[in-house]
Amino acid sequence: MKFLLFLCFALPLFAAKLVDFSVYERSDRVDLMFVFDSAYKGKIVQKKEGNFVLITLDELSTAKEEKRELKSNLLKQILITPQNKQTLIMLETQNNASVNASSDKDQISLRVRVLPQGVSQNALNASTVSILSLKNENNESIKPKNSSLEGFDFTNYILVLSVLVLLLIVLWWIKRKLEYKNHFNSKEVKLIFQRPLDKNNKFIILEYDNKRYTLIIGASNLLLQTSDAQSEESLEHTPKERSFDSFFEENKQKIQNLIKKKEKQ
Repeated sequence: MKFLLFLCFALPLFAAKLVDFSVYERSDRVDLMFVFDSAYKGKIVQKKEGNFVLITLDELSTAKEEKRELKSNLLKQILITPQNKQTLIMLETQNNASVNASSDKDQISLRVRVLPQGVSQNALNASTVSILSLKNENNESIKPKNSSLEGFDFTNYILVLSVLVLLLIVLWWIKRKLEYKNHFNSKEVKLIFQRPLDKNNKFIILEYDNKRYTLIIGASNLLLQTSDAQSEESLEHTPKERSFDSFFEENKQKIQNLIKKKEKQ
């Protein structure tokens, strides 16, 4: 007895419920799509009186009443009303349009199609099929031949190539930087002698890359003499040269004259 009472109270819990409702307006028809939360196996009754069509769905519940007005020349308004264990769908059509209701194979949804007067569902399906076949023929006729480059992404190819080129440039720059650094370190500049000539110029003698340079730097940059630098071993076997100081004092006047001549030019 308790099981029968529980079963009676539980039956409404297993009834289908309307969860979604959509309208699709097209030039030749209006489609209404009703979606349920489970397979709907109830009875569908359709009645027509003038421009009004009433569709009754037994054993179907809905949360609330809903009304929607349309600007279609086939359907003016839709009214969905819950009533006891039924859901009533009232359609107000225009121009004596016809209404066809059909459910899908899984009975999860119900489609209500509104068509113009004198247009049957079969004729609409045949017209749709012919239009689709014509479009497919046109697409096939203008479809270009398959190419070996079809589907090739040129954007990614150019991007990857640019990154590789940039990487090669960076590696080349690093290599040149390291070579220059090693070359400079292997040939250090050695300052042999320096004396100020005046507040703007200085007399110096330096060695670089086995060469000895006598020059004036400052306001007047002059290279006076270039000669091969003697190694320490050869210096031990050659007579001692005059000191750089005596050489500088003896030729100081000549050097200053060269500076003045350079400034006049």
